[in-house]
Amino acid sequence: MLDDFLDHNKSNNLYLVGDIIDHWYLKRKNIDWLDCPVEHDDIYDRFSSRSENGTNVILIPGNHDERIRKKYHKHQKETHHKNEDEDDGIISSENSSAPVDDKRFRYSGVPAELQYVHITAQGKKILITHGDQFDGMMHFHPVLVHVGDISYSFSLAANNALNHLRSKFGLSYWSLAAFLKQRVKSAGEYIEKFETLAAEEAKKLGLDGVVCGHIHQAKLGRNIGGVLYFNCGTWVDKVSCTAIVEEHDGRMGLMHWATHRHEYIADPSSLPLYDWEDFIKQTDAFPTVPSSKHSALGEPRAPALT
Repeated sequence: MLDDFLDHNKSNNLYLVGDIIDHWYLKRKNIDWLDCPVEHDDIYDRFSSRSENGTNVILIPGNHDERIRKKYHKHQKETHHKNEDEDDGIISSENSSAPVDDKRFRYSGVPAELQYVHITAQGKKILITHGDQFDGMMHFHPVLVHVGDISYSFSLAANNALNHLRSKFGLSYWSLAAFLKQRVKSAGEYIEKFETLAAEEAKKLGLDGVVCGHIHQAKLGRNIGGVLYFNCGTWVDKVSCTAIVEEHDGRMGLMHWATHRHEYIADPSSLPLYDWEDFIKQTDAFPTVPSSKHSALGEPRAPALT
């Protein structure tokens, strides 16, 4: 599905907000990185090719990408860009057109940063970070995090088996993970706290918004104390496959590639897009899926964030 998304979407900027390859799963299954399926190398080759051809591709490692984070820190120490005990700086897209530093850390040919600031066409500054630092469980209950990861993997396997059976009866795809998230009260409270902490961090840094991943819950422009919170969602669930996108004029939207790819391909302007001020003024959730109401919005899209 990700290959299909890349086939149909070109952009000036492409941000990979962590957990591209599940290193935890590989470690749990005792799979050496060199023995990974060829598809893993292929997808990084595509990202690297885009970078070489002028797209500002930035990989933001997540907690499942801890192998990349370790390599990043080692690289920074060896090249003397930072002292070992210094805080990690935040790079900005404002300088993305400058010549690339030969000493810049790359993973499989893809430039990587722990955090990044994207500046929109409307001049808004958005922190791009995976987001696990806003997850209290990661810091205070690391064992439970790994137990939860195993449980999540089990739920995905159960979900695949269930939907295979549903397909035999001509039924559509159904997401077990989404069903459970919507019905567990503590999950809603956890997500709201995560979003608030992310927005507070962006505000502390003097930025206008924040884009995260991590919690697999897509969100478009929630106004939290004057800071906009976005979440690009997940690609591990077939009913999801979402991406935050920015048009050339700075309007933003949430693309649901798995469920609405045919509409986007047939009519690139079918994606609902909104100005920054629209998000600030409105408190309710915005429509994010194609509809006749939004059929005339925008020029051919140019996704910037994913």
